Amino acid sequence: NGLDLSRRSRSWFHQEVSSQPASMNSAALWANFHGTAPTVVAVLDTGVLPSHPMLQGHLLSGYDFVADPFIGADGQGDSDSDRDADPSDPGDGVTAADLLLDPACGSVSQSSWHGTFVSGLLAGNPVVAEGIFPVNWNAVVLPVRVLGKCGGFSTDLADGIRWAAGLNVPGVPANPFPAKVINLSLGAEGECVGAIEGAAVAAARQAGALVVVASGNDGGSVDSPANCPGAFGVGSLDQQGLKANYSNYGPSIQLVAPGGDA
Repeated sequence: NGLDLSRRSRSWFHQEVSSQPASMNSAALWANFHGTAPTVVAVLDTGVLPSHPMLQGHLLSGYDFVADPFIGADGQGDSDSDRDADPSDPGDGVTAADLLLDPACGSVSQSSWHGTFVSGLLAGNPVVAEGIFPVNWNAVVLPVRVLGKCGGFSTDLADGIRWAAGLNVPGVPANPFPAKVINLSLGAEGECVGAIEGAAVAAARQAGALVVVASGNDGGSVDSPANCPGAFGVGSLDQQGLKANYSNYGPSIQLVAPGGDA
């Protein structure tokens, strides 16, 4: 394949099981193929940095579902709605001034660029010099922005799930690239909000999409919407193959996958 897979040391989860008990042994997979195309994976998160080298040639036209202008923080909205056709991530960092406007923001923090990080893990171009490799080199990402500064709202998330699956969302153009896999590396403590998140997950499943959701990082019970009926909840393993100490757990978990020790 022309790439030095020995440079994957930074991505321990791709290594052979003999050296990393919890790894996926991706090298054995890549010896035969690098993933299928044109697999569409919707990433519902903070949006993406479209200029990131890992994502060049692997991004579709997505949508920004963050309705609140303060949370959206991209200066593109008005007093009623900040939704638009640009899922770029303007940053979700929190300043002292933000805390004065909304103490619920928690604390001062730098931008996470979380959506770009997740997208690069799922699909895109390997960065061999850095030892970073996505799982599927041929898939394309449908970026759906549902989180921003200080988090997000269940209503935005629910609309994003429906749209990603190709379903109608009032006031939003139709999605020309319905995803068969919808990834949500996000969540909130508490039970599934059946009338909002639960209904959206059920509708996406009915449309033929697999809704993959992180279980949460609190070491307790599974977050929502991973605990919604029909969601495919995923927990985390450490490098020894044991449950990561931070990973949430419970009967709604369908799969545990490499996560890390920290």
